Order: sequence, then C-alpha cells, then structure tokens
Amino acid sequence: MRTGPRRTWRNHTGNQRCQPIEVRRPSSLGEVVLAVRDAEGAGLTVRAVGSGHSWSDVALTTGLLLLPEGLAGALPLEAELLGAGVPTDRLVRVGSGTRIRELNAHLDAHGLALPNMGGYDGQTIAGVLSTSTHGSGLRFGPLSDMARSLELVCSGGRLLRIERAGGPTDPAAFARARLGWELVQDDEVFDAAVVGMGCMGVLYAVTLEVRDAFWLKEVRTVSTWERERDRLDENLAREEHFELFVNPYANAEGVHACIVTTRTEVPQPR
Repeated sequence: MRTGPRRTWRNHTGNQRCQPIEVRRPSSLGEVVLAVRDAEGAGLTVRAVGSGHSWSDVALTTGLLLLPEGLAGALPLEAELLGAGVPTDRLVRVGSGTRIRELNAHLDAHGLALPNMGGYDGQTIAGVLSTSTHGSGLRFGPLSDMARSLELVCSGGRLLRIERAGGPTDPAAFARARLGWELVQDDEVFDAAVVGMGCMGVLYAVTLEVRDAFWLKEVRTVSTWERERDRLDENLAREEHFELFVNPYANAEGVHACIVTTRTEVPQPR
C-alpha cells in the first residue's frame, strides 16, 4: 500500500468526506482482484464509491478506495455461456463503472432502453443497483429488478457470478470457460448481493434485461396539495409514471403549491 499524505474524497454533494489511505482506479478485473488482496493483506477495508451520488456515509472508508471509471462500457454478452433457449436480444452486459447516461447511449444505438430510471443519469450502474435506486411508477420495481447476473470480486479475490435459481448462465458451460470462477444460482444469495451496499464484494460487471426503445409523453401541471390529496390514490393507480412535488410552505391563501408530473408511453412521433 502507498504511504504519505492522505487525499480527501468527497461525495457528489460534498456533505460526506473521508481520507482513504490510498485511492485506486482499476481498469481490469485483475486490478480489482489485486486491490482486494492488497487491502486484506494490510488489514484494511476496501470500498468502491461509484459516482458518489449518495448523501449517506455508506461508501466512506479510511482504507482503500476504488474509483470505477476504468470499469465502464459494454462488455461481450458471452452468449455461449448462457443456457439453451435464453433470449439474448434484450440482455446487455456492462462494466460496473458505466454511468447511466453511457448505458442509455449504448442501448439507444441498438434500439433498446431501460424500462425505468431515476431522475439523474450520472450515477454508475453499480451504484444504482447496490442502493436500490428507483423511478417514479408503482408498476416498476427499482433498477435492481433489471439485473439478471452479477460478477463480484469477494474476499481473498474470490470470483463469483451470482444469479437467481435457474438464472441465464449454463453451469456446465460456465465451469468450462470461466476457470477460477464460481457460479452461484440461489435466490437468497442474489437478493443479498444485488442491493448489497458494497458489503458482498466489489461489483465488476452486471448483465441486465432491458426492453425495446420506446417514447414517453411528459405532462407537468401546476396544482395544489389540497386539490391533489384526495385523488392521489386514483392517480397512482392510473398513471404509469407519477411524480408530485409539494411546497411545504403555504401561500397567502393557506394552500400548498405543487407540481404534478405524469409520463405516458406513446407511439413514436412521425
């Protein structure tokens, strides 16, 4: 491990900071493995911080800090490792440091899209999965629901691919092609790892199930909380995407202004 003055790392908003003993920017699987082993050998923790968009202290460490920008971009799907009959047209495999905006551009170039996303596109895919980032519709799960396969570097540099029971990977093909890796297909393990807050290991890559590209019509309406409150259940049940921003301070008339935003899937404009 390096010695010398510690650098201060700050999150996106600057409300969280730490002074790790060393900051590394791995650009390969081997460098992630080396970082984990080096940290353990020195008796230190290791944390990957994504884009630092979280307001919490979940990623802070005085040990080894990993910045993931070198682990960005689309990776080969390796269809030869998937089970017979697994549809590949809506599966995409990307590095954990890929930002949502980069993933969106890659998907759009192939006529694909995320089914749902949050209001910010600067986060890394590892960050949005590990913290269960969500969108704005009750019919959509958090972004972690799109994950089908996780590739993790765990304690000691152990390499795991984790999926639900009956996941897309063929165990025999994986064992032949991925020497040194272990395939775990277990619902409880997957649920623990996919929103693991970085506690289960360093996420190297993820395979996502996406959908065909689509169009949304967004409508924003200025209203009041007093008007929207009684029809909130109705709107949540009817609208695919529904957002409500309320001013907590009443105006001179004693009402609370709010903005209602809805997004509805529509045919491609001509």
